[in-house]
Amino acid sequence: MQATNWMIAGDFNRNPDNLRMAIETPVRNNTVILAPSDPTQRSGGILDYAVVGNAIAFIPPVLRAGLLFGERATQISSDHYPVGIFLPPPGEPR
Repeated sequence: MQATNWMIAGDFNRNPDNLRMAIETPVRNNTVILAPSDPTQRSGGILDYAVVGNAIAFIPPVLRAGLLFGERATQISSDHYPVGIFLPPPGEPR
């Protein structure tokens, strides 16, 4: 069986800790939630993030989540802010 990495990103309508506890333990052990530390919506919640995993040989990815502040001005009709998944800058802990 081939180990396949996967990522699901979007508006989960629940905070990351709530989702983490709802995931069954075997799956939770092979996943990581990439969520920004800042609120992703105007009401203050963190609801937009990514879940990354692998069914067999999970190695946590060297990725981070953060708000795309430059894109916030274009989100006039949404109560959510855009979230980006990216590599950390050089010199930042991985």
